Amino acid sequence: MADSTTSSLNLSTESNQVVAEDARKIQIANQATADDGNLTQIIFMDPKLYVAAAHGDIHVLERHDIRVQRTPKKNTVLHVAAQFGQADFVEKILKLPSLSSLLQHHNEKGDTPLHLAVREGHLTVVKNLIHAAKKLGEEDTERGAAADWKVMLRTTNNEQDTALHEAVRNHHPEVVKLLIQEDPDFTYGANTEGNTPLYIAAEWGFGDLVQMILDNCSSPAHSGFSGRTALHAAVILKDPAMTKKILEWKPALTKELDKNGWSPLHFAAYVGCHPTIVTQLLEKSDTYVVYLGVKNHGIGNRTALHIAASRGHVEIVKLLVSHFPDCCEKVDDEGNNVLHLIMPEKKIFLTSGLSNIPWLRVRGLTYEKNGKGKTPLHLFHNSIIPWEPLFKLTWDTLLGLRRRKRSSRIVSMRPLGFTLPGGYIQNESNNQGLAVLSLPTNGTNGKDQVMAFALRENFRIFVVADGIVMLLSMCAIGIYFYASFPIKKNKNIAQGYLFHGYALTMSAMIAMVFAFVEGLRAVLYPSSLLEGATTCIPLVFFLLFLVPIFLILAPSPRWILYGKKVKSFTLM
Repeated sequence: MADSTTSSLNLSTESNQVVAEDARKIQIANQATADDGNLTQIIFMDPKLYVAAAHGDIHVLERHDIRVQRTPKKNTVLHVAAQFGQADFVEKILKLPSLSSLLQHHNEKGDTPLHLAVREGHLTVVKNLIHAAKKLGEEDTERGAAADWKVMLRTTNNEQDTALHEAVRNHHPEVVKLLIQEDPDFTYGANTEGNTPLYIAAEWGFGDLVQMILDNCSSPAHSGFSGRTALHAAVILKDPAMTKKILEWKPALTKELDKNGWSPLHFAAYVGCHPTIVTQLLEKSDTYVVYLGVKNHGIGNRTALHIAASRGHVEIVKLLVSHFPDCCEKVDDEGNNVLHLIMPEKKIFLTSGLSNIPWLRVRGLTYEKNGKGKTPLHLFHNSIIPWEPLFKLTWDTLLGLRRRKRSSRIVSMRPLGFTLPGGYIQNESNNQGLAVLSLPTNGTNGKDQVMAFALRENFRIFVVADGIVMLLSMCAIGIYFYASFPIKKNKNIAQGYLFHGYALTMSAMIAMVFAFVEGLRAVLYPSSLLEGATTCIPLVFFLLFLVPIFLILAPSPRWILYGKKVKSFTLM
């Protein structure tokens, strides 16, 4: 009894599973029928059939009704076989009269079997599909042979891509050549992104496909993304061979502007193309393109020369100026000329030879003010070192460093002949030429001996101090000499050079004052009024020079009194 009950329960369960499975297939079929808009009942493709189509197992076809079976993306068995390159399987399906309608069937994305075969680059499958379409047209005398296969070649998917779009994008040269040869007179239009097959080939850098399309298509379209042309794409890629080929085919493309008003010449200036490409564009362009102003980084009326200058492309600047010298006079909407835009890159302007071009050396450009009242020299100055209260380098300072460098050479080569206090021994003897005050005091007695010792001591101090002055001065000149070199330096390092030079110079000045005083005392009569007056010179120097410098550089006394730091005054 128990076994009978168990058996009946199992049968009931299996029956329910079968009913549920049938109900699921009906639901899927109804949904597919509703989506497809066709009254033919459609069900999901059997996994075995899908694998057979992908592997090319022809024998499985006899066990399935392949007309109504679809994948989730509504691919037919012909789509699957074409996608996986099963040429024999495709040929077998197309020989069945009842399955010829699958040739033009679109899947969920609008792709035909030809789209999938072309996308994967299966040349033999593409040939079989085209041959089947031609044969189908021959058998249908009402439409004619040309209609079916050309319609298939020109059919677009949901992205408005034809089979040629797909072949070019995925770089299948043999497939591209076949498709063009089958329909050379058709002008393949733009897809939803605005790209034609020629533009896609140029944008992706497929020079061989560009050559193939231009050589075999009667009138290929050339438009692309954002209103650009195939020439724009070739220039952006900096490809001279592709650019030359497109210019030979259609020179008028140099005048074509994209949606932002940019010509190929403007893009060449922006990306920094080789001068060969720029020369090709200039030879084919109308003159107005060179003077055409466009919007760049929110600033309008910028010519190709302005764009090249702002991007630091020196060779393009030289080329444009050499062909059209008066284009230097053009300014953008902010009043910037070519020098305003290139001056911030001081190393480029100084080392590239631009400063030697006569059209760029006129004062009308160097002193021309932009909308903010700045001249190119202002911008050059501001690009050297950011403004700092104490160590700010100005244009005059830079020139001063150059002058110091030249003066340092003069000082270093000056003959070492100078006058010492007391003079030199002139009579002919073994001591001729020696300093008088450097001789020993032998033979002097009493008060004269004391005076002689005092004079010799002052002379020694003078010689030592004068030596210190010479040493510190030469070190300062060396620091200024090195700081004037036009090489890249860190801001803190440059400021350190200047501070070190200032410190050495001030130290030399102090030593020079003491040397001057001791030199006077060495030649003046001791205890005289003049000698006493010389002792006041260091005090006056201290009061008039060192004390003000200390007050300027030191923190405010209020910080000491109230414990609150106050910014001190600076020299700048």
